Amino acid sequence: MHRPNPLPRRCTEKHGHAATFARGRVILTTAHLCHCQPLCAIHSHLLATCPRCHLRIDRKLHAAHRKQTLARRKKELLTSTPERATITTRPTPT
Repeated sequence: MHRPNPLPRRCTEKHGHAATFARGRVILTTAHLCHCQPLCAIHSHLLATCPRCHLRIDRKLHAAHRKQTLARRKKELLTSTPERATITTRPTPT
């Protein structure tokens, strides 16, 4: 019986070739593995990846940015339009 490989699977996409998991050609991008600020250019912290793998690597970072953006937009909405802010709050009992 065939045993699956216990190691992580490797991406098989090749730069400039037809994409396996999408339409079109693959353009490799540079993924930063360390997420330090500012982003460094140490070769051991960089990895050439297909767009699919790059999004997987940055999934937590994108989720954090989305959370920050939504919080900022909510704050801007509440501070810029007082009429709208009163609609979202509960009326005080009398």
